Amino acid sequence: LGTMTGGVTVSVPAMAGRLLCIRPVPEHPWPLSTDLHVTQGGMELTGVSWDAQARALSGVAQRPGESGHVVIYVPDDFAASAVSVQGEALGPEMADERVLRIPMAFDGRPVPWRVEF
Repeated sequence: LGTMTGGVTVSVPAMAGRLLCIRPVPEHPWPLSTDLHVTQGGMELTGVSWDAQARALSGVAQRPGESGHVVIYVPDDFAASAVSVQGEALGPEMADERVLRIPMAFDGRPVPWRVEF
């Protein structure tokens, strides 16, 4: 739905559900969500930190044998220059101009990730 202020109206058909991610807009890149768990990062992301001097966001993701994405909010003054997952370089995959998607594959072990801006 994008960035907004005030309220939002969401239509939910019978026998269906909608999951919204409502977060304050950060001043620097930060995880917005994942497509791995209903908590959208609450269960599968740990050790997330922003290094202002290095302009790098990093963390660890863990899931039992699944694949999905960590979704990062990228403010106007930032652009992803390097993405790595388990030390392997990936090209930045922008879902739109402010949203970076990091693909992940899991085998039960923790997966470290890092984005440089």
